[in-house]
Amino acid sequence: LYDALRERDMLVITLPDESAPFSDWVHEKVGRLRDVLRRVGVEYIPITRLEEIYGIVRKRLFAKVDDSVAEQAAGIYSQYYSRWREWFVEEWTRPEELKKAYPFHPAFMRTLWERVSSIPDFQRTRDLIYTLALVAYHVPTREKKFDDLILPGDVDLGQDDFKKFFTAGVGRPHFLPIIEHDLRVARELSDHHYRVAAGLYLYSLFGGDVKRNAADLKTAVTLAAKPKGGDPEIYRQALEELLDRLWYLSEENNRYWFSAEPNINKILEERRATVLAEEAYQVLEEEAERLMKAIDLPFVKDFARGVNDIRDEKRFRLYVWHPRAQPPDKEELKKALERLTYRNSAVVLLHSGMPVEQAKYIKACDALREELRESSQRQRLESLCEKRTLELYYAFYQSYNKLAVPMPHGVELLDLRVELARGEAPGRASAKFREAVAKAVRDALEGVAKYVPLDAQYLYDVYLSKRLRHVKSIDIATIREDFYRDPDLPMVEPGRALTETLVKLAENGEIVLSCGNSWYWPQGLREVRSMPEGEETARLGELLNCDPERAISVVKEVPGEVKSLLEEARRRAKPASAAEATPAAVKCEDVEKPLAGGVGAQARSLVAAGSDVTAVLRFLQQLRLLGYFQLVDAKAEAVFKDGAVESNWTARGVGEVEKLVKYLNTLTAEGGEASITATFTVRERVVPQEAAELAKAFKNLDIRVRGSVCGGA
Repeated sequence: LYDALRERDMLVITLPDESAPFSDWVHEKVGRLRDVLRRVGVEYIPITRLEEIYGIVRKRLFAKVDDSVAEQAAGIYSQYYSRWREWFVEEWTRPEELKKAYPFHPAFMRTLWERVSSIPDFQRTRDLIYTLALVAYHVPTREKKFDDLILPGDVDLGQDDFKKFFTAGVGRPHFLPIIEHDLRVARELSDHHYRVAAGLYLYSLFGGDVKRNAADLKTAVTLAAKPKGGDPEIYRQALEELLDRLWYLSEENNRYWFSAEPNINKILEERRATVLAEEAYQVLEEEAERLMKAIDLPFVKDFARGVNDIRDEKRFRLYVWHPRAQPPDKEELKKALERLTYRNSAVVLLHSGMPVEQAKYIKACDALREELRESSQRQRLESLCEKRTLELYYAFYQSYNKLAVPMPHGVELLDLRVELARGEAPGRASAKFREAVAKAVRDALEGVAKYVPLDAQYLYDVYLSKRLRHVKSIDIATIREDFYRDPDLPMVEPGRALTETLVKLAENGEIVLSCGNSWYWPQGLREVRSMPEGEETARLGELLNCDPERAISVVKEVPGEVKSLLEEARRRAKPASAAEATPAAVKCEDVEKPLAGGVGAQARSLVAAGSDVTAVLRFLQQLRLLGYFQLVDAKAEAVFKDGAVESNWTARGVGEVEKLVKYLNTLTAEGGEASITATFTVRERVVPQEAAELAKAFKNLDIRVRGSVCGGA
């Protein structure tokens, strides 16, 4: 070639430097060629150090670089790296180099210079300058003042210019699916995910064995992390999530790299795509059946695929919305439940949509376990399938989040408060998730007094007292049927519990039970038994001989015939010679004082006031449970404020007051504040010491007793 040159011809020979990854034979031939060229040619030494590039880049790519801005940006990064030193590659984060490399980050430029340039198709200096020019055109020009350092994550590798250059342009056309799928998925996840993926992609463009020279965690974080991103731990977490989502990202011995060979994620995704919807629904049905069994309620349990599956009958039923059925139209469901004759018989557990695609992973994992025998793939598959299974259970149980419940003012859709904690193995997690949803269903029903022990006072307040105002008697058979028809009532089987409740009300003097021609009136019967035997008492014994187990109706009081007969018996039992005793003069005065200091006062009513509605509810429940006072009536006034919105409520009747307090409790749990004053009328009695002690326990409520204190004149 040299001999063929003419006077104006030039022969240019480019030789690789000694660090290039060639064999000894190639290095020997290059050495001999160098010897020849030294005798006949002129040697020009190309740029071999990255530090030389920094100055060239500034001159070639930018009209002017503001050193003060460069120093400011370098200072911000230096402080960040100093704080989180253990996370970063020291050689890439030195303060002086950060300033020299501005507006590019040294980690970005070193990766191009030391890694990408090892690919034979990448001309180190020329292509490096071209790459940086392309980046400089697309990134800093977005802002008037660029006070940052460019890392791989600042480059949109999905743009055509970058996509072409960083695949076919560097001799890696087979890397195109990595950009089109994995980097797209990473960007959809979050900015942190994309930054990690972009950095690892660039680092994986290497001319040698990329697996042996893959990035460790420090390298991955240094290529991704920005000061504005905060704690570098977020990038480590993003990397872990990418390993579960991307198709071409691999990991071994805590080193990470992209390759054109698909990983187990892609294999699993492709297998999932072959799973039929029918197979996925089988998985969901089996889990729904386990959920149904876990709900501990004495109801008949059925699936419902639509509103027409809900039966109108005298049985309490819990319907679980079938996984194959789309979520119902809520208004249509409400209307269907409210049209039932037995409106109080059914509750419906609703889902918001089934994770069908996630359920396909279960079948795909089962199939791949049979096919994959290689240990490293099998281990990765098990880890991935465990996570996919856990995600399925989480999504499945989160979807069952509403309960349709019959209430006095219509069907309400209650939000289930379910907290599902992750971190367990799938088997244990699914059991805990089931328990959490089952408990939430029960808690929701208890919270609105739909599934509670049958309380005598509650039954009287919300049901019997209202009806006995308009009729003289109520058939017990009607009461039993009303438990299935009347949403005022709890969903409790009206068998033995109803009989015991009616007996208790009769013993308290609220009602009388009728057997037709005889009555169960405990107070009257006790008085008759205390009288001397006679014609009237014998007759009264017959009239008051009703067995409450055989009672057929409830009346407010005994007939006039019984009352007249009792008056006659009293008159005859009174000794004729007994002188009328003249009672001593008694002086009484009305008082209102704190219940905690009201021992000995004759109570007529109790007042509880405050802004803690939960405490008011607990106080009411304790009054009923402990029985210090017998509640006769109640009224309440309440105010709820949420920002500029203010609402006022009133309620009358023990049951209605309790509902109001529970409703306010729900509102305040979601935000806002409430204040309430509740007045409970009680059957007159002396305040016992125990009641005063109870009041002391409610320090955040003003609890007062109204009544009288009497003494001799």
